[in-house]
Amino acid sequence: MKLKNASFALCLLAAVSTPAFARDIVINSSLKNGDRLSGVLEISVTVDAPVSINQVEFYVGDQLRETDRSTPYTMKLDTIAEKEGPLTLVIAAYASDGSSKKVTLNLTVDNQLKKGSAYHLANANTFLNNSKFYDAINAARIALKADEDSVPARITLARAYLGAGILDEAQKWSEDAMVMDENPDTCDLVAAVHMERAFKFVPSSTDKNQLLKQTFDDFSAAIANKHKAMQLRIKAMGAETDANRIKLADLYIANNEFSTAIRILKKAYNEFEPDAAVADRLMFACMRSGRMMEATAISENVQKRSARDAVMWALTSAGYAYYRNYDKAADALKQAILSDSESPSVMTAAAFTAVRKNDSKAIASQITQLLSKNITDPEVYYYLSLLQFWTGDFISSRENFRKAVIQNPLFTDAYLQRGYDALNQALTPAFASDKEYLLQMAYDYMELARLAKPDSAEALNGLALVLLNQDKDKEGLDMAEAAAKAGPEYPWAYFTLAAARNKNKDASGAVKMVDVAGKLDEKMLSGRGIPTVYEAWVYTLRQGRLPVVIAPRG
Repeated sequence: MKLKNASFALCLLAAVSTPAFARDIVINSSLKNGDRLSGVLEISVTVDAPVSINQVEFYVGDQLRETDRSTPYTMKLDTIAEKEGPLTLVIAAYASDGSSKKVTLNLTVDNQLKKGSAYHLANANTFLNNSKFYDAINAARIALKADEDSVPARITLARAYLGAGILDEAQKWSEDAMVMDENPDTCDLVAAVHMERAFKFVPSSTDKNQLLKQTFDDFSAAIANKHKAMQLRIKAMGAETDANRIKLADLYIANNEFSTAIRILKKAYNEFEPDAAVADRLMFACMRSGRMMEATAISENVQKRSARDAVMWALTSAGYAYYRNYDKAADALKQAILSDSESPSVMTAAAFTAVRKNDSKAIASQITQLLSKNITDPEVYYYLSLLQFWTGDFISSRENFRKAVIQNPLFTDAYLQRGYDALNQALTPAFASDKEYLLQMAYDYMELARLAKPDSAEALNGLALVLLNQDKDKEGLDMAEAAAKAGPEYPWAYFTLAAARNKNKDASGAVKMVDVAGKLDEKMLSGRGIPTVYEAWVYTLRQGRLPVVIAPRG
């Protein structure tokens, strides 16, 4: 019996030492030996083992690329960054008892480079047009791999990264493209990237003053590159001729070079037989440069010599509204609507009149009509942003400001309005704790308006008001003098200059400027005393706005 018991014990020990369920480590991969790989893919691995697995390692050749400690074990493989042809992938699993297992897969990287860069670029643009941004990124990268000197591949890659919101990469590739080929499209693209960066989300822990500076820098870069794009387009037009004069004037108008546009258009303007396309643009350019009297004279001459078209009636209506002659503005607007009720110029002229009258319901009505007709020009979003700020919807107002300047980084009035909004908040008691920050924000937006339109009297006047509110009296006076010189027809510029001179202890000079302002706006400023800085600001806020109308087309 003792022998039998001893044998039984040995058998039991053997059973414990060698479990019946013991088996090898088995690695299961989403790839199999011989696979051909392309693009960016995720390799997924599971491991069957009798004991727990500590980690799985992935090697490309003999280079460790990834270590993962949780199942499923994964590795991202970017084949576009790999050499075309054979690739060895080694997957190694390490168990808690010290055992391990390796699997070697012989694979082939094949991104079809032989089809050429143009083939992959076409695929990338198809993906881009369908908002499949990551597919577009991969296809553009393959196109660039097929032709390392391809500027179009760089442009498409930048646009795809921009669409995906990966702004650092978008900036890198757009600037790379511009260095290789500085043309209007590459400059526009760099401008677009910087504009998106100006609106990017930043964690709340970021210092707000540093954020303000970063935002200003990105806006500035966007404006500078948009100007560069426009200048290249102007240069490409060649010498001014009768055949290209209107197109050239349109480019100068788009670049906020209104004085040059006026000079060009006057060569084609026959005051005895005015051509509508020329007259409309000439009046528009005069309005946008603050030459309102000249704009009025053009309108009157056209009416005398021929018939005003819808755009001319619209501009005429906006001109009357500017001078607060609302009955005549309404009559002119009726004529504009009768001529072409679908004209974007007509509807935005009506919106300007509503703003001038401080009529929120009328502004909302015009915006609704514009959007219902799929008119989404920057001017539409400008009016929507303005209305939303007035009604206290600051988040939506900022978003529509974004939509305006994303389309046109040179939209001076949009920056001016944001500057007015910031200055208005800075001088509101509820925002007293943020006053200095808001004053700096106001200054930055006024400066952006000046960068977009260097001779902007409105921007100079806004900068003067900010500086005076920062108690930088001498600088404020210099800026106010510059504003009055740049905008000789602007009553608000002289009213601000009066306040600036008075703050700089020049009462007699202030009185002279009030007199000039009173002659330009007899209804509101004639007989007024020397204004305080705050009074000058209130007048600018309510009256210091040129007509914003969608430019003549066709």
